[in-house]
Amino acid sequence: MNSVRPTSQRGVAGIEMALILVYFIFLIPVVLLFGRVLWTYYVLKQSTAAAARLYSLASPAMIADTATRTALNLGARQMVVDALSGAGVTPLPSATDVLLQCSGCTTMVNPKVQVSLDYFLEDKAFSIVTSGYLSENPQFSWELYATSTVPYATRPLTK
Repeated sequence: MNSVRPTSQRGVAGIEMALILVYFIFLIPVVLLFGRVLWTYYVLKQSTAAAARLYSLASPAMIADTATRTALNLGARQMVVDALSGAGVTPLPSATDVLLQCSGCTTMVNPKVQVSLDYFLEDKAFSIVTSGYLSENPQFSWELYATSTVPYATRPLTK
């Protein structure tokens, strides 16, 4: 009876690990990048919702007064920028990039407050990694659009 001797398998695990490791090295930056995109969108959405809630609590007298309405607009816009700054989102948009709309707030017929922000997230680190592969347009940027609509509060703050 012939006994079959197994052939030598030394080093096969190392070769398999080297082949798989190449894919994981390219996969980790992609996961981190999309995590950053999702985090930025989450912060955009939460900050616009907070600004809309703040604006919706203003009384009709505050909205009717031009000076108070302007201060409220600036405060709500700055609130979004401060929330993005606190979360470490860079580059920061200016307060004028934040759009505020209050439909029906002066007539109080089905009033709604909407705060929106159109933000471009640029990733320079990922562009550096892929610049050798993508020579046409190595700059990566995503347009993130966050909007929050809040119905006007039934018991607004008083002036």
